[in-house]
Amino acid sequence: MRYAVSLEKSAAKFLLRLRDAKLKARLDEAVESLGDEPRPPGCRKLAGTSDRYRVRVGDNRSEAEIGRYCDQLIQDRLPR
Repeated sequence: MRYAVSLEKSAAKFLLRLRDAKLKARLDEAVESLGDEPRPPGCRKLAGTSDRYRVRVGDNRSEAEIGRYCDQLIQDRLPR
């Protein structure tokens, strides 16, 4: 099943403002690949939540919320 990936406003803004082209390409690729594999190897479930996971790309971590009853993945934060 292919998940629809959507970014919250803060995550999209972070990606737009990112100046490091290599890092931006890696993050874009990681976000897009979540549509095929929402729980990639190395992802961690966040404690105290039922459907939130942390995905690491280099030194950056993002949080993803995976809907159980729909085919949507919400990428909500790409910390600095």
